[in-house]
Amino acid sequence: HVDPVLMVSLGYPEGWPEPPKRRPLEEVVHYEKY
Repeated sequence: HVDPVLMVSLGYPEGWPEPPKRRPLEEVVHYEKY
């Protein structure tokens, strides 16, 4: 699980778990492991 504050600092939208399309696939897979 990713901390909401961390998500905000990284620029993730409130619509998480849907990842922003500007993020690389590897990073998306990395966060989905949590």
